[in-house]
Amino acid sequence: MLGGRIIRRRLAAAGCDLAGLSFLDPHGDQTGDRWRAFQTLLEQACADGAASVEQIVAGGLQGFAYARATLAPLSQRAAA
Repeated sequence: MLGGRIIRRRLAAAGCDLAGLSFLDPHGDQTGDRWRAFQTLLEQACADGAASVEQIVAGGLQGFAYARATLAPLSQRAAA
C-alpha cells in the first residue's frame, strides 16, 4: 500500500510520465488512514488469537512471492 505511493512519487520527481500508473497510489490521501486501519486489524488478529505473528509474516511473504512469480518476465519463469 505504501510502496506503490513511494514509487509513484519518485517517478514523478524524476519527470516520468505517470499515465497508466494510478494503480500505484489507488487510495491517494486516504492511504495513511487505510494503513493505520490495516495495522489495527493485524494487531487485533494477533491479540484475539486468530493468527500468530509468524502466520501473518508467512502470509505476507507468500503474497510477495506470488506477486514476483506473476510479474516476472516469461524468460525468467522458464529458467526457474
